[in-house]
Formats: sequence, structure tokens, C-alpha cells
Amino acid sequence: MKNTRGIEPLLEIIRNINEYPSVRASALLSLVKLESDVTVSPLLEQLHGKDEKNKIRAMEVLQAALTEDETVLLNRKPFVQPLTELLNDPNTEIKCAAIKTITLIRDTSVVPLLISTLSDKSKEVRTDVIKGLGELRDKRATTVLVSLLNDKDEDIRLSVLKSLGLIIDKETIPVIFQIIKDKDEKRDVRISAFNALQQIDPFFWNKNSAQFLEDELPEIRIEAIKGIGNLHEAQSADLLLHCLQNDKDNVVRKEVITALGYYKERKVVDSLISIIKSRNEEREIRFEAMASLVRIGDERAVIHIEGIARNSMDELRSDAEEALERFR
Repeated sequence: MKNTRGIEPLLEIIRNINEYPSVRASALLSLVKLESDVTVSPLLEQLHGKDEKNKIRAMEVLQAALTEDETVLLNRKPFVQPLTELLNDPNTEIKCAAIKTITLIRDTSVVPLLISTLSDKSKEVRTDVIKGLGELRDKRATTVLVSLLNDKDEDIRLSVLKSLGLIIDKETIPVIFQIIKDKDEKRDVRISAFNALQQIDPFFWNKNSAQFLEDELPEIRIEAIKGIGNLHEAQSADLLLHCLQNDKDNVVRKEVITALGYYKERKVVDSLISIIKSRNEEREIRFEAMASLVRIGDERAVIHIEGIARNSMDELRSDAEEALERFR
């Protein structure tokens, strides 16, 4: 027998459009726990009604409830029709609320309708649709999203790349990789393209990252260094050492030094030793070089670290003492 105690007060809370959406959502969640058959009735009535404010608040309640518990709607089908109808509403706020709510309901049958909504004049609506398509992770949206990578609006391109990263369709790799290579593209778009590629196929980036070691963006160079380091190939050491010697950005050089800590070649050890001995290098660079030498574990570094530990004027003295403990 279902527990009906307390159902009516909870329904009253859900019906009350002046109540906070979070409170109404909590009432909805409580009704679900009571297994009430009338749980969603007030919200459906408000969605089908004519009052715009009621519609928006009903969707806010659904969004709050679904965000807290995706299983809150045991039967989601009754909501699909009124929400999809609201995609054609002239009120932009209502359309955006409908898009966000549909996305949270996770009904992929609405994907074609969402795609058709991409022609909306409102940038806000289009952005929410792009985001929703990404969160639904349906590859049917891939083609139209890729076409939007030519949009003149940078925000739209950024939203598309984020969604493509969520959908994870390897067919999009060539066009995304081309954006990373395009030095005329905006900085944030190139970085967003890299993030999308990392989500879709990180190994593809690792294999192709060497060509970006001299990129104008330090963020891209850093990711190229990480990509090369992830391969752990002996021939990569020369690429990293070249970057260490020629890059002027110490944030980038620090990343190179970290990556070199996984190579045991003599030339790598020699380069790192020269860094810890240099008084022209910044403390962080010398410290990172020492950490990489410890990771490599080559005994040839010990005598040089001992020299630093004995020098009371060296700012790395205490760090050197700790490093020596790691060698013992």
C-alpha cells in the first residue's frame, strides 16, 4: 500500500509559483519517495497553461529536481510534448528554459527538434541548444555542429567545440585538429579545440604534438610537451632538449624539465645537472630540474646536489638535502 500521508501539503508547495524553485523541487523529490501518482500533475498543468511566468517556474522546478536526482521523473514522456512545443514559443526565456529542461530529461528523441532550433535568431537560444546537444551526447548532432565551427561568433565556436568534446565522435578529429593548427584562429578557440581533441582521442594528440613545440601560444607548447612526454619514446628526448634550450618562457621550460624526468639518457642528465648548477636560472627551474634528477635516479647527479646542500647561501640548500635522502 502506498504511503499517502503528507501528499497534499507537498502538492500545494509544488503548485505555489511564488515558492522558491529549490523548495518546490524538494517537494517534488519528497513526493517521488512517497510514490505518489499525482507527483507531476501540477507541473504539467503549469506547462500546458497560458501563464508564461508559471511555465518558466515549472521548468525551474524540474531543472532543480533533475539536477539533484536524475531519476526523479519515473515517467518522463508526459513532459516531452509540452517542452518540445515550447521550443517554438516566441519568448526567448521560455525557449531557453525548455531547452535546458529537455536536456536534463535525457530524452534523445528530441535531438532532431533541437537541431532545427539552431536556426533561431537568438544567440542565447542557439548557445543553449549547442550545449544541450553536447550533453545529450548524440552523434546525430555531429554534422550540424561541425558546420557551426565556421560561425563568425567566437562564443558559438567555443560552445560547439565543448559539445563536440562531449559527443566524442572520432570523425570530427580532422576538423578540430585543423583549428588547433590555425594560427589565425582566436587563442581561446584553439585551446578549446585542443581540449575537445583530448576528450575525443588523447593518443592522436600525443602522436602529432611535436609540430606544436614552437607554436606562438605557450599553452599549446605546454600541451605539446606533455603529449611528447606521454609517448616515452627515446627519440623524443632530443625534441624536448631543443625546446629547453630555445624556449624563452620559463613556464614552458619547467614543463619540459618535468617531462625530461622520465628519460634516463646521459644527455638528459647532463642538461639537468647544468641547470641545477646555474645561478642564472630561476629557483623554480632549478628545483624542478633537481626533482627530475631524483626521479631519474642517476648517481652522477649526487655530487652536484651535495654541493648545493653544503652551500649555506644557496636557496635550494634544504631542497638538496631532501633530494639526497631520496638517493640513499
